[in-house]
This record gives sequence, C-alpha cells and structure tokens, in this order.
Amino acid sequence: MSEGSRTIEIMRELGIRLGQPTIAVVGCGGAGNNVINTIYWQCQGIHTVALNTDEKALERISAHTKLKIGDEETHGLPEICERCAEESAAQIRSAIEGYEIVFVIAGLGGGAGTGIAPVVARIAQEEGAVVFAVPILPFSVEGKRRELALQCLEQLQEVANVVVPLDNDRLLGICSSMSISAAFKVIDQSILRIIERVYEHSASYVSDIVDEVSGGFMSIEDVVTAEHEEIVDNLPLNSAYANLTPSLEFPFDPVWDDMDRNWDEMNFC
Repeated sequence: MSEGSRTIEIMRELGIRLGQPTIAVVGCGGAGNNVINTIYWQCQGIHTVALNTDEKALERISAHTKLKIGDEETHGLPEICERCAEESAAQIRSAIEGYEIVFVIAGLGGGAGTGIAPVVARIAQEEGAVVFAVPILPFSVEGKRRELALQCLEQLQEVANVVVPLDNDRLLGICSSMSISAAFKVIDQSILRIIERVYEHSASYVSDIVDEVSGGFMSIEDVVTAEHEEIVDNLPLNSAYANLTPSLEFPFDPVWDDMDRNWDEMNFC
C-alpha cells in the first residue's frame, strides 16, 4: 500500500472510530420529563431517557427509554426518591451506558428531580461520560423548595463535569409579559440550544484531533489508544475540551441567539 493510500485509510479509520459524539439526555422527574418530550420530537440523533417515580406521568411523555424508578410510595420526598434511584441503579446504568456525553435535566425543589438527578449524574460519571447537569431552580419565593434546590445544586456540582443552572427568577424578569406555558417553552428552547452548542463544540473537538493527526502532531496510535484526558492534554488550548474542569456557572440567557456570546463568556472554574 502506498503512503498516500495508507494515509487515506488511516483517516477513514479515524473517522469511523471517533464519529460524531454520542449524546444521551436524561430527564428526572416531572419538569425534566417535559423537557425530554420536547427534545424527543425536535432533536435527531440524541437518545432521550425519562425517569420518574410516577408511572402515569411517564405514560404522558415520549422518550426512547422510560424508566419507572422504585416501587414504594415516595410522598414527594427527595430522600425516598434518591433511595428509589439507588435501587434502580442497574437500569439507569444500562440506559446511559456507552454514551460519551450525558445531560441530566431536572427541576429542583420537588421530590423526584431533586432525589434522582445527583444519582444519575454520579452513575454517568462512573460510566466515563462527560456529564452536563442542567437543573431548573424554583423561584426564590418558594421558600423550602428553593432551599432544597440549592442543596441539590451543591450535590450536582460534586458529581457533574459541568453545571448549567437555569433560574426561574431570571425567567420571571425576562418573560413577565408571557403566559406561563410560553415562558416555560423558553426554558425548553434554551436547553435545546445548550445541547446544540455542546454538540457543536464536541464535533470541533473531533475535528481538532483529525487536524492534529493530519498535521503530524499525533499518530493514529495516539488517538486509538490514549484515554480522553491524555488526548485533551495534547490538543491546542483553544480546542473544545482543553479547559473543561469540574464545574462552571452559566449565565441563563433565554435569548438563544446570544448563546454563542454566552459560551465564550463562560467562567470555567
């Protein structure tokens, strides 16, 4: 085989092995399930998973995988929902196994989302995925719910690579003239835009690897055998994941046309 033919074959093999990033989006509880329903109908190539302790609620939404979590009555208590999620860990693991990027979507402050989301994020981390948690925070006036939500947010920051909190207080200020249903559609569309941006940057990461190989800075053996972290260490500083560290604060901007600007202004901590 000529050198030119070998290079073409190597690049073809690289494309097959890397491909496009595989993404699963997991909705936990009622609010998370509602977002999953939107993603299922609007996004192709993304695997959707709906988790809930309420079987009837699951029947009302569309998802590629739907899991009823636990068998006991939860009474809307996060600690019971968390226990149910731990008992269902094998099923959750099976639903997200093999995906490179996992989004965990949940409305915090209630029972199911608050209890299930940190468990899912931890399992996804254990499976080697890059985990993006997108928690929806209740209004400040909701008192106890807000307190529970902030506690859960701390838990998510411990187990997710990236935390992108969406705050209903900001939604109220920006969408005050909208109906409730229209305002919550803004959240759905904002989450869709976040997923799109992550997908675009992930594809850019793959492109960076291809450029590094074709430029002679990495061998095909480096790409095929190296762990993700080792590959990142060898990429240019402006590549998609080069500066990715345990968590970040994302400014909730429901005007998704501004998402490019927001991405560039993210504070990686």
